[in-house]
Amino acid sequence: MKRSLILLLLLLMMLTGCKSGNGATIPQPSDQPSVSPAEEAIRIQPEKLLLFVGETASLVCQNASEQAVSDIKWSVDDERIATITSDGTVTAVAKGVTTAAATRGGVKASCQITVEEQNMLAADGAKIEIDDKMENVIAQDGTDCTMTFEMQAESTNGVFKGQAMLQSIGVKNAGGSIPAAGMLELVSKAEFTLEPVAEEKPSAGDEIDLAPLVNVDYRGKGTFRFIMTDVGFMALETEVQENDMFLDIPFEITVTGNSVGISFNAPDGQLLSFQGNLVP
Repeated sequence: MKRSLILLLLLLMMLTGCKSGNGATIPQPSDQPSVSPAEEAIRIQPEKLLLFVGETASLVCQNASEQAVSDIKWSVDDERIATITSDGTVTAVAKGVTTAAATRGGVKASCQITVEEQNMLAADGAKIEIDDKMENVIAQDGTDCTMTFEMQAESTNGVFKGQAMLQSIGVKNAGGSIPAAGMLELVSKAEFTLEPVAEEKPSAGDEIDLAPLVNVDYRGKGTFRFIMTDVGFMALETEVQENDMFLDIPFEITVTGNSVGISFNAPDGQLLSFQGNLVP
């Protein structure tokens, strides 16, 4: 009888599972091994970096939870192109492409670094100089004009500021009478910025700019606010008014290499284009 009782108790224990002294189930070993911080996946933000020579930027290493990780060893493949400090600060040295790496234990993450030559337009003191003319420009009223345009602008913090002058000298035939000479001279301040031109071509529905869409590296837009003289009003056959001493003319300016082009409409609506140079 005692032997049967013992066997029954053993059977009950097997069916109910192992319990601790306070009635709780004894925890069993986990099938998933714990991951040490040195084995966590990491990534670098940003994943790609574009710098001009001389510029600096900071890289940040994060874990899978997007939390910053500090115990990182930083390195770059080619220190002739870029260098990196122990806190992830990158300095661009020379044009080229290299890779920055963040290492933590046995885990590694990378970031591609592209270094370009210093953008000449971004440097203070870059100048745009235009001194050009168009001959035999026929105005809508029949006047045969020679149009000259001059502009000098200098960059400060990426913004070009300067002066512009538009001059028109023409001869108008008035139905067999003695030809009359006329002159229009407009002076304005100019201010504009230049931005890199996107590679994609405009779609058929996009507005077409004044400047031709060929091999343009940089493009900018602005408005001349020409100060008109009495001679200018006379040439335009416009009465002088105290509140109307200015003539606003939108323009577009483009840069291709060291060549500069500017396009705008003359007061009679005719498109004018002049060429100049970018001077470092």
